[in-house]
Amino acid sequence: MIKRRWIRRIGFLLLIVTVACVWFVLWLWPGVHTVAQEVELPVRYVQDLIYAVPVTREGTELKLLTDTGGGLLLSQACVDRCALKTISVFGTKLTRLPAFRSDAWIPEPTGGEKWMPVGTVGVDCMLGQRWFAGGGVDV
Repeated sequence: MIKRRWIRRIGFLLLIVTVACVWFVLWLWPGVHTVAQEVELPVRYVQDLIYAVPVTREGTELKLLTDTGGGLLLSQACVDRCALKTISVFGTKLTRLPAFRSDAWIPEPTGGEKWMPVGTVGVDCMLGQRWFAGGGVDV
């Protein structure tokens, strides 16, 4: 009788761990942006580099470097200027992109990449390969 009780407890624990792992993988998996209408992304070309330049709802223009080989990173200066709230996960500060105006916006990264690390870069943000992976916007 005691043996069965322990087997049930271990089975229940394994079920919880399995569900948590599946949830984490689905949360981290990049999604696809669905856009109801054709949209022109606001960009600027500077010295062979492409910058997305969305405007926040408060009117702050951001300069976001697009780099298909890079990662996702938001600068501390941008976080301070846009008054973004950060969270700390294992000592790493994370935040999300601010809300943008409908006439000058870019899609947010999908999946777990919505939470971008805060660091020091020369621009407001770098949008890397995970942003492009979920950005399957048909044009």
